[in-house]
Amino acid sequence: NHSLLFYGFGSKRNLLNQFAKDTLETAGDVLAIDGFDQDVTVERILDLMVTIFLNNEEPPPCFSQNNYMEETAKRKIGVYPSIPLISENIDLTRATAISRAISRIQTKRKRPLYLIIHNIDSFRSRPAQDALAALLIHSSSVTDNDIRTIRLVSSVDHVNTSTLLWDPETSSNFAFLWQEVHTFEPYIEELKRGRMEKIKGRTGKRTLTLSSSTPASIRDVLYTIAPRHTEVLQALVKLQTATTKKNDAVKFQKLLQDCQNQCIVFSDSQLRQYLTELVDHGLIQKQQEKGTEYLKVPHDASCIEVIMEFKSN
Repeated sequence: NHSLLFYGFGSKRNLLNQFAKDTLETAGDVLAIDGFDQDVTVERILDLMVTIFLNNEEPPPCFSQNNYMEETAKRKIGVYPSIPLISENIDLTRATAISRAISRIQTKRKRPLYLIIHNIDSFRSRPAQDALAALLIHSSSVTDNDIRTIRLVSSVDHVNTSTLLWDPETSSNFAFLWQEVHTFEPYIEELKRGRMEKIKGRTGKRTLTLSSSTPASIRDVLYTIAPRHTEVLQALVKLQTATTKKNDAVKFQKLLQDCQNQCIVFSDSQLRQYLTELVDHGLIQKQQEKGTEYLKVPHDASCIEVIMEFKSN
């Protein structure tokens, strides 16, 4: 019940497609998704799976009032993985139902479904990643020793994906086996159809200065950082704008406590790691005053508004 994750220098699209053609297509059905395509979302992936594998029939949500107690009992004895019973994440709810429906069909056909996602790190929000993981863990077949019917083969280009994009539970649900490959192939399709400029590491870091920062430039930089960095930045903005004197700098310890309360970070060193990158991008500034460390977002009100309204996707 493991997934394959390929990483390394160069585009891995051709490599994964060839692997699917030579190996996977003989063993099961294959659905390949270009995650780097800016028009591809988790919602559209789920729509496609309903169209192809469920004959356009959307399965009902799994956790209705009628079976809530039954589902709870099964979880207590370890029948199902630890995914929340009721979620505000609509894609997660749909993914769970779709996964189970497809699993029943593929089990009868005795053919697994291999889901290939090129650049899974393009889906840069936690709800999106949780929904993708739900497709896998809820496809386990009880009649086949709980082996997953939907199996994932994917690639990443952000070297810190595991620490920046997935929390321990989501990472465990994916159960990735990391495979290092260096193709050194150019990112032709990714550049033509994708959001490559929004993925950090392709075109270098974008750094802001006070003279160059505009709402548009702030938004561009936000697309290059991971969701947890954005959450730290937004937490700082909230504290900064809530001070007695508007836009005063915030003490490091106060930000640390706030981020810990929100479960954004768990340690001093983890927060400092995120802050270093935010400073490098010109999103925040550090100050020292009488041995106390202060932090501040040094941009105007229009830029602050963009930061607070930004949602990773």
